[in-house]
Amino acid sequence: MYETRNAPKSKIIESELYKSDLKGFDTKVGFLTNLSTTMYAMLPNFSEDSAEYKEIIRRLKQCRKEQGAIIDATKGLVIKPIPEHWTKYTKITEDMSEEEIERAKFNNSILIEKRPQFMVNLYQNYSRDYKKYCDDWNVRSIGNFNIELKDLLVMDEESLSEEQKELINKFYKYNPLLDSDCTMNILSRYMQKKIKEIKNINKIKLRTKEQSDDLRDMNVLSDKEHTTQIYKLCDKYKSEKRNFGNIKSEDGSSRFKTIEQYNKSIFQEALLISSNISELANDAVSRCYVSYEHDNKEFAWSIFGNGIIENIKSKVCDVIKIPFIDENGDIEFLGKKYSKMEIKINTEDINDFL
Repeated sequence: MYETRNAPKSKIIESELYKSDLKGFDTKVGFLTNLSTTMYAMLPNFSEDSAEYKEIIRRLKQCRKEQGAIIDATKGLVIKPIPEHWTKYTKITEDMSEEEIERAKFNNSILIEKRPQFMVNLYQNYSRDYKKYCDDWNVRSIGNFNIELKDLLVMDEESLSEEQKELINKFYKYNPLLDSDCTMNILSRYMQKKIKEIKNINKIKLRTKEQSDDLRDMNVLSDKEHTTQIYKLCDKYKSEKRNFGNIKSEDGSSRFKTIEQYNKSIFQEALLISSNISELANDAVSRCYVSYEHDNKEFAWSIFGNGIIENIKSKVCDVIKIPFIDENGDIEFLGKKYSKMEIKINTEDINDFL
């Protein structure tokens, strides 16, 4: 239970409502909910009748109570800090009693020190750090056993040597993320697997150069200087987008509130290079599909998508093929079968199809 106090009654003054909003800023509610998420991910590591499991459940209940308290903090509610032994390792010293040592070991065994594995899909820094971690251990696996880490992790335990088992144990032990069988981790693994399958099914087998020709209007000549400037603009886009929140105005505030605003700003810079949209789209496609064929294609489509569409429209034939539902079709997608049928179209109405 927590001491509370009633907020003093006062007349609502519209011009001063912002003061109540300010009291709700910079709270620990995000930190607290992240702790709860981690504890839910820890539960599958313990049996339901264990002391660790029961303590984690108790702490989750406490977090739920504290979460409501933080939300109501603007009313004057007293907020207690999160106990340090929840998130910080308790050092065992010689002057501790047996009871204190046992308590310290217990708290250390359920320390909230990692975030769940699925958060690599939410936070870029988690994704980057985890990828580097896996890459480092992959180098060790190849160096020691001439086996890639992903293959080593799925090998039958009986076929593993003691050295291989040790490497696998250390990989999981020092994993910066919590790879437990919690609900969200299971869902994340399932979605990642399905996304990979979809990418493989829909993988375009055309060479990159041929694909880029379909996206460019080859009747539009590009100026060499314009091409150089668009390439530099792409480098700037990639660099700034990685640090989107650090792009500041002259007064020090964030210059862009959304990525769409930033994309429009980059497009306006491109228009200063050339007013010909098809030329700009051609250069962007050349940069992303030809010169750097393995690079991300976001610059081309996010900034010059309309120009690329115009280029595609210029190549449209009078007859196109569209998949229609057909029980006997040879194309299967999401549980249904389709067959391609030729459709004669009026090129003036192509916008209905693109």
